[in-house]
Amino acid sequence: MIDQLSKYYSCRILTEKDIPSILSLYESNPLYFQHCPQDPNFATVNE
Repeated sequence: MIDQLSKYYSCRILTEKDIPSILSLYESNPLYFQHCPQDPNFATVNE
């Protein structure tokens, strides 16, 4: 069902295997986290 959400993008449910990539993306945007209450780390991404 989720894989049919878009004709242009690949959609799927995120898994624990995605956490390192998500964390890397978060860490590449430090300005956002200056205003966000939690620092990006494995545990907060996993939530």
